[in-house]
Amino acid sequence: MKTLLNNLIKIFMILLFFSCGGNKEDDIVITPPNEKPDTTLNSAPSIPSLVYPSNELLCIENELDFTWEGSTDPDGDSISYKIQVAFDEQFSDISTERTSTTTETTITLDKGKTFYWRILATDDENNSSIYTPTWTFYTEGDPIVNQLPFTPELIIPKLNEVVSETSTFLTWSTIDSNNDELTYDVYFGLSKSPQLVLENSVNTSYEVGLSKNRIYYWRIVAKDEYGGTSLSPIWNFSTE
Repeated sequence: MKTLLNNLIKIFMILLFFSCGGNKEDDIVITPPNEKPDTTLNSAPSIPSLVYPSNELLCIENELDFTWEGSTDPDGDSISYKIQVAFDEQFSDISTERTSTTTETTITLDKGKTFYWRILATDDENNSSIYTPTWTFYTEGDPIVNQLPFTPELIIPKLNEVVSETSTFLTWSTIDSNNDELTYDVYFGLSKSPQLVLENSVNTSYEVGLSKNRIYYWRIVAKDEYGGTSLSPIWNFSTE
């Protein structure tokens, strides 16, 4: 009987311990933050629109005022623009790159070149639009000052010379102060307005066949590579 009583007392003490001790996890208190995180996403600005220089434009000057229509930003952020001007359509060879907060900028470029340009808009949260479509334009080169060839000079046959052979070489000379490559048109015949018999020759001599007792007329037109021309007088000679 005494043993049973002792066992009941032990069971009672164990139950009392667990009912008072509780679970330590119940003591952990999670305090929610006072402010909720801002989950609002910032939007990129719209794509700008190129204005000048227009596509395929030949520019007389090489100092150009680049202009474009500005972007809008849905969040009201400030916008800056990156302008790229390149020598190739892939923009691997950049001529000029700069940033502007306005919708225009002045750039001085090389003369006589082909250029490609585009613009990217970026807001102050570092969100960017895509690049504009690429436009191309050209700058005019320096004008070429071309001097005409000097008037061709007669070598042989001499003016009014009498030729006894059945053929002769028409020979002349001329020079060009720009050292341009020259070509020659030869006019020859029995008429005082001789006909074209040879065109774009690089030689200064031309052999012709002759008949007896005739008067022949001839002239030379000298031409340079830039389209400049000089005409000789009409010369003549006769045959026996």
